[in-house]
Amino acid sequence: MNRLVALDNYQRTNDPSKISPMVISGRTRSDIVMWMMRRSARSEIYARSVDKALGPLCKGIDATAGVITFDDGSLYHAATPWALPVVWPGAVYSLEVGITAPKGC
Repeated sequence: MNRLVALDNYQRTNDPSKISPMVISGRTRSDIVMWMMRRSARSEIYARSVDKALGPLCKGIDATAGVITFDDGSLYHAATPWALPVVWPGAVYSLEVGITAPKGC
């Protein structure tokens, strides 16, 4: 998703620290994964964000990436960028969740 969505979100808020790519765009995907993994508890969560492009411009976050490890050894990796160039050809929003499992979910 290109930077226009991020700029719009940051311009409409009084407090940029309350929103981020993961809060606005990643929440639905995370909700779906947590629902699918409801039989497993989370055992470790690690995430990092970067703010090199949108930070100086509007005190916002460019991207967030993280890994959630479940107690059964399953991993969920999430990456949500907001700082792709405005002229990036993909001015679209998409949601993708993929599962690989030997016996299904």
